[in-house]
Amino acid sequence: MCTVFAESEVISLWAQSVSREDIAAGLVEGIARRIAAMARPMGLKEHVALVGGVAKNPAI
Repeated sequence: MCTVFAESEVISLWAQSVSREDIAAGLVEGIARRIAAMARPMGLKEHVALVGGVAKNPAI
């Protein structure tokens, strides 16, 4: 999902009084699923190295 759509979704959830923790958990899960979906076709199953800002997030 592009960051613009993700931001819109976060704003919508925030307006619906969804907790910060639940929104953050959803973002982390979405990022992890996207990484797995991109790695799977390449045959990667166990270890994937990330670079950039998201790599500093221990939840990812």
